[in-house]
Amino acid sequence: MPQEQNNSTKLTTGDSLGLIYLFANSHATAITPLIRNSFGAEAFHPYGLVALLLMLALTGGRWASGMGLYLMLWFIALIVRRIQTFHLRQKGIITHSRYRGYPWLAMKFRFIKDVEQARGFEPFMCFLIGAAVCPMSETLGLFIMAGFVSLGVCMCIDKFIVYKRVQHMSDAVLEGEYYAEEFKKGR
Repeated sequence: MPQEQNNSTKLTTGDSLGLIYLFANSHATAITPLIRNSFGAEAFHPYGLVALLLMLALTGGRWASGMGLYLMLWFIALIVRRIQTFHLRQKGIITHSRYRGYPWLAMKFRFIKDVEQARGFEPFMCFLIGAAVCPMSETLGLFIMAGFVSLGVCMCIDKFIVYKRVQHMSDAVLEGEYYAEEFKKGR
């Protein structure tokens, strides 16, 4: 019976999800330095580079365009956030290295009560800000509006990752209890 060859060019579900997560996080990284603060030391790695390349491609060499000005503003915000992270570490305030920041802009709205609610509001905030910017620069407006999708996808995938990790921890507890009972029986 002929054996089926393993085709390494096929994308698995995990690979596809990983690519979606890479692109969503890269686009989100093009927005979050402007709407969040207090990032972890590695929060922008490797997504910041992909975000930079994406924005460079969208400027098309027109630095005076809305996208070109946004890119410069984003780059300044990125530097400010890195300095802020360094100062927080100097003060002894250490966050998870991949922490994606505190949603300070969303927290300014009176109806937002906590960080989780603020993160849930950020995609809608991007959509509204992008719609407001569209008449001045369609490319920039649509780019910001796409934050509705990228921030939403990142939030959903992050929640799924946490769910799976907690599920694995719960399984480990149950397995530990089972093996402890089996160990006691064997004595």
